[in-house]
Amino acid sequence: MLKIGFITATYNRPELFERLHRSLAIQGDNAMWCHYVVDDGSRADYSDVFDSLQKLSGNLKTERISNSGVLIARNHAMEMAIADACTHLCFMDDDDILLPSSTGRMAECIRRYESRQWFVFPSKKEETPSTSWPDAPTEMSWFDDIILKQCLGSDNLTVIAASLIGNVRFTTRGRNQREWSFFLELCRKDDRVLVLPYVLREIQYQSDGLTSQTQNGRYKPEQISNSIERALKYWWLRPLSPKLFLQVIKQVGSAPLKLIIHNISHNQSR
Repeated sequence: MLKIGFITATYNRPELFERLHRSLAIQGDNAMWCHYVVDDGSRADYSDVFDSLQKLSGNLKTERISNSGVLIARNHAMEMAIADACTHLCFMDDDDILLPSSTGRMAECIRRYESRQWFVFPSKKEETPSTSWPDAPTEMSWFDDIILKQCLGSDNLTVIAASLIGNVRFTTRGRNQREWSFFLELCRKDDRVLVLPYVLREIQYQSDGLTSQTQNGRYKPEQISNSIERALKYWWLRPLSPKLFLQVIKQVGSAPLKLIIHNISHNQSR
């Protein structure tokens, strides 16, 4: 039986999380779903919010862990959803909003294209996508089309079959900067992605969100190492790609300068 598990890691943003879950609770399209939420050691108290939302929807399961980073929190939420027999998982941040009738649309697409395991939907967001979205369901390669050719913009909504995910989890190395490795492992199992033209999610970027954290931390040693590793693994998958080879050269060549900038800014902040 089809059941969609929405995966959310949250940290110190109970008001935004409440808005997200309420957008799920008012869907009203009879699709089976449950929201699996992990509080990543927040200082803010979520207990009242969790209690009220559970009474509202009856479809909320929560866990609290010591602060470990968003990727580890997502792993815990995924374990909850898979143990609860969810057939498909959908990743949403705590500052997202699910648009009306979206769970029904997801379920409809999953049933219509039952042989597919990986679905991608566009998001409504503040920035304009750099490329146009297909106006009809289109099969793409996650690596060749979405990563290498960059046919789609960033921060799209993904719905993935639990059977494809299997034992693949977000890395326990680092905290917020290695999301790409999870999707690369899925790509090695099945690279086919069905891109659909239905906007289901609205993104409202926050000043304390992961995007700003990544930008602010791009000169930290951990992020420099991550950028080099990512470039190398992408190139290893397509060793004949000049674009990916040049990306390796760029990341390796810029590392010393980035480390110098990091050390200067670190010393100035003392």
